[in-house]
Amino acid sequence: MKFMQHKYDMELLPLRLWRYKDADAYKILYHFFDYTSLDMCRRPLKKCLQLYLSLFFPGKTSLCYCTPDRLQVHFVPANLVYLDELKPCCMKTKFTGIAITAIILSVAVNAQTSWQITGNSNITNNNFIGTINKTAFKIRTDNAVRMTINSLGNIGIGTTTPKFRLDVAGGIKAYSSYFTRQDGAPGISIGRSGANYGSIGYGLTFTDTTDRYRYNISDFSSMLSFTSAGFTFNIAPKGTPGSIISYSPAMTILEKGTVGIGTTDPGGYKLKISFTDDDLAGFGLEKTESQHSWSYWMLWDNLLLYYDGGLRASYDANTGVYAPISDERLKTNIQPMAAMLDKIKQLKPSTYQFKNATTKQEYSGFIAQDVLKIFPNLVTHIAASKRNPDTYTLDYTGFGVIAIKGIQELQPVIEEQKKINEEQKAEIQALKDRLATLESALAHVAALQNSSNTVALERK
Repeated sequence: MKFMQHKYDMELLPLRLWRYKDADAYKILYHFFDYTSLDMCRRPLKKCLQLYLSLFFPGKTSLCYCTPDRLQVHFVPANLVYLDELKPCCMKTKFTGIAITAIILSVAVNAQTSWQITGNSNITNNNFIGTINKTAFKIRTDNAVRMTINSLGNIGIGTTTPKFRLDVAGGIKAYSSYFTRQDGAPGISIGRSGANYGSIGYGLTFTDTTDRYRYNISDFSSMLSFTSAGFTFNIAPKGTPGSIISYSPAMTILEKGTVGIGTTDPGGYKLKISFTDDDLAGFGLEKTESQHSWSYWMLWDNLLLYYDGGLRASYDANTGVYAPISDERLKTNIQPMAAMLDKIKQLKPSTYQFKNATTKQEYSGFIAQDVLKIFPNLVTHIAASKRNPDTYTLDYTGFGVIAIKGIQELQPVIEEQKKINEEQKAEIQALKDRLATLESALAHVAALQNSSNTVALERK
């Protein structure tokens, strides 16, 4: 195959296309080799020569080749090459077997072959920036890697080994940012409104001039707002997009660890619960394994104690008196209490001090193990593996009923003794009356005797 435009005869031979790594475009390389022995050595041109498609010759492709003394460019018919491919060829000259490699660059007219730093206007769906193997794509500034996209699609900023879809080593600064759900619906919002501190929440948008928030979805809204001394969890009812949100504080945690539920001011309490709805006027403890629970509620300013939803006791708002339930409708198998006096006599009231007390204060009471032998229903033995209590407790309130029963048993005795006393009193009074009569009679007799003696003396 010969080209009439060149003064030398040329033979096209397939050779490998060489390209510098990370180069912006394909560069010309030329090969010196002994055509007789085919011994080849590769050396790049000192000044790389880039091939371009001539926009002035549509339907043609350019052929660039070198001779030992100069570079020549000619245009050849397009049917000699394949469009959208790089086709290398070898040119054999008449100079003592020295071959010069030339590259035929053939591309479709107006196709993009490189990315320009001033912008690109003819990009196709086949163009991209990146790698076609598992090597990570990196972006540098000041010759330092600033961003990395690895073969898994993870993006790293400030790190070259991202382990997540977005892995940032350092701070992120954002203003009124919104993160949507996978289905495109509104998700989490991060920002601030007016002079407020930062907030993060769901179903809200931020404003620049006021401290108000607005709905961005027809749904309920919740928000975590930060303050100078802590943060507050806020809740709001369902609203419509664009309308102002009226938040209510659900819980506040301040700098000293004080917690307010239903209030932003815990005051001097470690935990303060505020409410306006009687249906939400309490707090509870539940054991998930057994589904049993204890709870406290406020009603008419009194504090009520519940177990599994049933009232167990109340505390009077004025006196603080603890009053356990005693409703006949809650009881069954009601029987009169047996005699208690003999058992009461067995009780051993004692004085004592507690071993682990910080003071030597003396107390009065009973020993639970002693009472257990007499009134076992008043003693509870708490033994468990957790916290190792293994302790006996005593229901002192039960002694009031026992004491009343004992008093009732003594009452007939007291009444009988009272009757005896009354009878004895009557007998004593009768004796006193008889004695008084006898004394009066004796006095009269004595008076008569004295009178008789006086008359006898006068007769003499």
